[in-house]
Amino acid sequence: MLDSFRCVDIDGPPVSGGWSEWSPWQCSVTCGGGIGRRTRECNNPTPNVFGFGCEGPLVSEGSCNQFPCGTVSPGNKRLRCLKNWVTSENYSSED
Repeated sequence: MLDSFRCVDIDGPPVSGGWSEWSPWQCSVTCGGGIGRRTRECNNPTPNVFGFGCEGPLVSEGSCNQFPCGTVSPGNKRLRCLKNWVTSENYSSED
C-alpha cells in the first residue's frame, strides 16, 4: 500500500550553518617575521542534513611579528620597562 507511505522528517526543518567567532591569532614565530593563523568552525548553528554549510574560509592567514629578533616589539612597553630597570643601577650581580 504505497498510498499510506509517509516520509518521516527525522532532522526537522532545514538549518543552514553559521560561523563561530574567529580563534585568537597564533604566530609561527616570536620575531623575525612569521605566518599568523586563526580558525573558525561552522557550528553556530551546525547545519543539518537539509541545510547549507557555511560559505567562506575556515582558516585565515597573514604575516605577523615582522620586527627583527633581538628588539622589543613596538607595542611591548612592559619588556622595554623591564629592560631599562635591569640595565640601570637597580641591577647588581654577585660574583
